[in-house]
Amino acid sequence: MDKELIIFSDNFGTSFSGGCTATANFTRYWKDTFKKIHVVCKQTDGFLRDEIVVWLYNDQGSLEKILSDLAVKQTIGYGDFHTSVQFIQHNIPFYFTYHDNYPEMQNLDTLNSEAEIMLEDYANVFSRAQYVFSVSAYKLDYIKRYTDKCGIVRNGISQPITKRKRLELVRDGRLKILMAGNISNRKYRYAIDLFDLIVESGEIDIEVDIFGCQQDMDLLNHLSQYEFVKVAPFQGVISYDKYHIYLSTSTMENLSLSVVDSIMNCTPVLAFDVGGLHEVVNENNGVLISPYSVEEMLIALKEMQKSISYFNFDQGKLREFDWEKSANSMTEIMLSNL
Repeated sequence: MDKELIIFSDNFGTSFSGGCTATANFTRYWKDTFKKIHVVCKQTDGFLRDEIVVWLYNDQGSLEKILSDLAVKQTIGYGDFHTSVQFIQHNIPFYFTYHDNYPEMQNLDTLNSEAEIMLEDYANVFSRAQYVFSVSAYKLDYIKRYTDKCGIVRNGISQPITKRKRLELVRDGRLKILMAGNISNRKYRYAIDLFDLIVESGEIDIEVDIFGCQQDMDLLNHLSQYEFVKVAPFQGVISYDKYHIYLSTSTMENLSLSVVDSIMNCTPVLAFDVGGLHEVVNENNGVLISPYSVEEMLIALKEMQKSISYFNFDQGKLREFDWEKSANSMTEIMLSNL
């Protein structure tokens, strides 16, 4: 293959967001397909450091210089964020995977000023990409507003699979809960309301471990005030067999890597029924709650404590969540257009 691949991601590696983790994992299977892989990013955790070429940029000027220099080569691009609009400006044909949560994100007060720009960027990216991959059926409908050159490609599993097949009944012991994701308003604002209800009711004994990058310090400090909550930076490996439940209070999701990881590790999921979560969460592996009823979520938490051993974790539908299969499908589409 004479073509070189330019991967454009704000951050590159498995220590950042779900989208960045996905891009890093796909790259593992692309590095032997293309003559060379260039990764253009703001920061990296060193993933594949000896097998790719990394170009770091810190402002728009340095980014444009890097892309201009790479554009003269026999290259194609791949992106995972709205900033992939830069490929259009440099006349680089590109492919794109949509991991984000627009247009729902425009409803967040903190993002109102940015939402219009984001939506315009995504519209341009979708309409100008050679092909757009969606990680969920839920978002595929949104992408189809702008292009018919699109399809579903699932993410894989980002955490090691434990040997646990079933959970023992919690009985009267402490319910151990796992939460994961960047400390942001979108992910945890309803966790505060739920935890307040738990304290007020005094009916359930829990221990909550939260793993996530510290984006909102006020929210982090609020979460840390609960005696039963421990917050730690995101970890590359999480021992799911330590936990009874994976809890998500996210207000919007495309299709969470952590939710799929939890199901694959036989840890039942409790979450709001948002985004594409219903594509993987069902009565065999968890409970979805009407958005955004924390009262209903507390009731479900109590019920899950009593019946947690009865989830059977039929994982047939999750066989398509495989990095290698997805990367190979994407490669086939990329090569067919050369």
